[in-house]
Amino acid sequence: MLLLWIDPDGGKREYGSVSPGETRRQHTFAGHVWLFSKSDGTDIGCFEARSSSFKVMLDQAAVDSVKHETRRHRRDGRAPREIPQNPVTPDGAIYALAFQTTQVPERLTYYVESTPSDQLQPKLKSYPYFKPGDAIPIARPRLFRLSDKKEIPISTDLFADPWQVEFLRWSDDGSRFWLLYNQRGHQRLRLLEVMVAAGTVRAIVDEHSDTFIHYSSDGKFELRWLPENQLLWASERSGWNHLYRYDHESGDVINAVTTGDWNVRRIENIDEQAGVIWFYAVGVQPDQDPYHEHYCRVNFDGTEMKILTDGNGTHDIT
Repeated sequence: MLLLWIDPDGGKREYGSVSPGETRRQHTFAGHVWLFSKSDGTDIGCFEARSSSFKVMLDQAAVDSVKHETRRHRRDGRAPREIPQNPVTPDGAIYALAFQTTQVPERLTYYVESTPSDQLQPKLKSYPYFKPGDAIPIARPRLFRLSDKKEIPISTDLFADPWQVEFLRWSDDGSRFWLLYNQRGHQRLRLLEVMVAAGTVRAIVDEHSDTFIHYSSDGKFELRWLPENQLLWASERSGWNHLYRYDHESGDVINAVTTGDWNVRRIENIDEQAGVIWFYAVGVQPDQDPYHEHYCRVNFDGTEMKILTDGNGTHDIT
């Protein structure tokens, strides 16, 4: 099976192959579209990279459920929105969550293709792209109680200026759901909890930066739900990219999982039962190339932080 990137002009660029049962890691950017295809050219399915790290599993069930989306539905560079499921709350009420999106005129950025393949003269081309100050499509959540057909107002104070408001999940009992708010300008990222009975909103995590929050690649953005009402979050708040464990009931930081003058590059695996994280880090040895990756391990509580692949045996990170 071939992996192909769909470029802005709709062309297909091959990025190697994936065999049955094989796992493949591929760097990408939010909004990029990827296609799976058989060696004979038959398309199998496609996906669009989201703003957070995620995995794609391709099996027959996934292939059968593929829905074709036109380019028009992807003009804002974001994945088509999924419809959240609506569980029944403890009081027996059923709520429906929808997103209402404002529509704005398409904005084009122009560029010159200096050496087109079909002619000698350069070509002026365009690409849909929002520039600073442009109006953008804004999706806002609307909550309805189906039993009496009433809308539950949701306060927008904590997500007033969105680049994106992303639905994450419902609680098991349906009494609340969580949203990820990415402020326009990417200087604030909030994990929000909405209580469906009253529509109240609170911030569990409120990440902010005077420069930029890197929200679209593995390691730089991590939001993992852990057992016992905990979650794992990545932040550069210390000046270095590290992992933090939160209590998502109180919103308090339980502990910094990783610390030091070095960066977590990406998470490889999490063992929730053992409470252990395996990850790659860079810059852990001051006398080495700062981009040299080391395979490491740490407990959820920040103890037993060790380098596993250094060439000098297993030892603590200093």
